[in-house]
Amino acid sequence: MQDFFSKYHQLSASAKNYIKEHGKLHFYKKGSYYKIAGIPMSTWCFIIDGVVAKEVLEADTFIRIERINGKNEYFTGSNHPYSDRATSVAIKFLQPTILYEISNSHFKHALKQYPELSTIFHILKQHKVNRLQDIVHILKLPPLHRVHELSLKMPHIMPLLTIKERRSFLNISCDRDYYKSLRYHLGKS
Repeated sequence: MQDFFSKYHQLSASAKNYIKEHGKLHFYKKGSYYKIAGIPMSTWCFIIDGVVAKEVLEADTFIRIERINGKNEYFTGSNHPYSDRATSVAIKFLQPTILYEISNSHFKHALKQYPELSTIFHILKQHKVNRLQDIVHILKLPPLHRVHELSLKMPHIMPLLTIKERRSFLNISCDRDYYKSLRYHLGKS
């Protein structure tokens, strides 16, 4: 994580010590849940390796993947690092995942205390905004074009998802439509 951060800004020795002292690395198995919808988790998490999905239960019967985060991205167990409110999403690990976890309170203190961490956080936040714009763009396309666009915008994520996970994330209703979209993608490649 520190190597990734140093691409954007050098961390002081005291910032490195703070990160090490107040955060922990955890390993999670594929298919396990970090949190269930509606239960607060006041943590900020940086993905060292793996894939995490935010899932939403729709119409009490269908689980839809709303967002996917991969290596060198972050997520929170609450609405955002400055909130302890629970979100209406569940967070599930789609691949074996290694996280750096720190409590929101310690994370907020680090952002105030160490300007270099604040700078890095703002860069990561902009990456997240860019990723969300990509996702909105993909979902506005006709279903036929979504697999191709996902492979262009998120090539590191696409091979890590099962067909069911891709369909859910891309909001493609059935296997037939998914395979049409896949054939379109293969024809464009």
